[in-house]
Amino acid sequence: MSPSFENNIRLPEKYTCQGINVSPQLIWVNVPDKTKSITIICENPDALRRTCIHWLVYDIPSESRKLEEAILLHGILANGTKQGINNWQCRL
Repeated sequence: MSPSFENNIRLPEKYTCQGINVSPQLIWVNVPDKTKSITIICENPDALRRTCIHWLVYDIPSESRKLEEAILLHGILANGTKQGINNWQCRL
């Protein structure tokens, strides 16, 4: 879930490359007890040619329950969280 936008509405421009392109705050709950790490894939399954991967975040520590808004969009975060390459070959 996210306090940055409502469910089933267009993502606010602020969080896109047409805006200032910052990451939205994301929050999750009910992580299984034996989880080793968390991966988040932000994708658009309605893209014209194929499913589009906008953001890939992985190796999030299992005790984490959120990503703050406007996190560093390149490289490894202080807690070891990593970010993958999206469909535009950008490491976000």
